[in-house]
Amino acid sequence: CLTSPTGPIERITNSFALIGGGDFPANISGSETLAFKNYNEKSFLLSNSHLMGYNSSGKEFINFQHDFSNPVLETSDERILIYNRESNGFIVANNSNILFEESLPSSIYCATIGKNGSMAFVTATTSYAAQILVFSSSMKQYYSWYLADGLITDIALSNNGDYVAVSVLKVKNGIFASEIYCLDTDEENPIFVKEIKDESVVELEVISSGEFMYISNESTAIVDWDSGEILKVGDQNLSPSYFKATGDGALAVYSEAALSQVYLFDSWGDTDTSFEYNGIIEDITFFDETFFILSGNQISVLDILGKQTAVITLTQKPSFIIGVDEKGVLASDNLHINYCSVNEK
Repeated sequence: CLTSPTGPIERITNSFALIGGGDFPANISGSETLAFKNYNEKSFLLSNSHLMGYNSSGKEFINFQHDFSNPVLETSDERILIYNRESNGFIVANNSNILFEESLPSSIYCATIGKNGSMAFVTATTSYAAQILVFSSSMKQYYSWYLADGLITDIALSNNGDYVAVSVLKVKNGIFASEIYCLDTDEENPIFVKEIKDESVVELEVISSGEFMYISNESTAIVDWDSGEILKVGDQNLSPSYFKATGDGALAVYSEAALSQVYLFDSWGDTDTSFEYNGIIEDITFFDETFFILSGNQISVLDILGKQTAVITLTQKPSFIIGVDEKGVLASDNLHINYCSVNEK
């Protein structure tokens, strides 16, 4: 509890909220599932009208209505952030309560929440292309920076809230190129700017205390927060069809037609495992040393080397899956969340 990034009291409160069991299937509040994410054994489902949170035993520990027209969900160790893209509102919550429900003066383009509960927003502003605002876990603004020109496509915040990275799309002589700015919240000017020539960087994800990753239309790479050193990983000249930071690395899938290469990276960019999968991957999740791959109404269960060990056959195709133990997943559609376990081959 003492090592909790947002303090021991919130860790204790969050832990108590997870105690207990429930039942699956669970009914979803809302008519459309927009996101289904797992963080620290907590599963959060964002619908077009509500946010719901469940533990692996089926207990619903939080459920509230957000009233956003274009909601986006971001997760961290102890808190979640929901913001209304292209509008002003946002909500910060933990496992049991809404902590902040506020609006910014200008429309939010993108936002993120860090491990320690700090938050970074990219907003509209007059006279500049965009403004970056950074807030502490108690909603005290401690940094602001303006982008003169270009389009910010994503933002990342270091685990301690000291560094901010933004990917900026620009057009030079009719050719798209990207720049990655790394900002120290104690400094006025960027500590480095990296040009990614002939590529469009669309996503940034923090993978450790020292590194973040960028995903472009042609590559995936790890960037060091301090030095700006770039290490390209995965299949080159391909953008991953699926990418997710795991907390101590990342899971990425590179696909061409129905043939995919699955990678599990550690926080230094080394490949923990990689294997080829022949078939359409509609969603993928990883738990311990087990992969689950959704294709149609079947979920293939694979070991760490990519060998299929079991299969889950469903009566109805889900939209998202989350691995919660070595034998099963939580599967969600627009109506229900259900726990689905393996059937022996």
